[in-house]
Amino acid sequence: MNRMLIGTLSVVNQLLALFFIISGVVTGIEAPFEAFHGVPRLTQPWGAALGGILGLIAGIIVAGLVCGFVAAIVTISRELAVIRDRLAYPPVIQAAPRR
Repeated sequence: MNRMLIGTLSVVNQLLALFFIISGVVTGIEAPFEAFHGVPRLTQPWGAALGGILGLIAGIIVAGLVCGFVAAIVTISRELAVIRDRLAYPPVIQAAPRR
């Protein structure tokens, strides 16, 4: 049951990272720049591209921080499950035959 929950959390984490990146790009393209420190709105054709690039960078940073933390927790959980299984069922080691 725990492995299923960790697997589900891993998939949700990946989808959340994509959501952060895509929403950063969309927000960067659609957000008016005058909201930030009174800078006039960029009406040039490159304004949307610049906003999209800045949104992409911000989305990657947010996804890396939030989803990276969750991914580290998922990895630790999987490694602890492997350690638990190895301690519960140690490998059978046979001695080498004598000559």
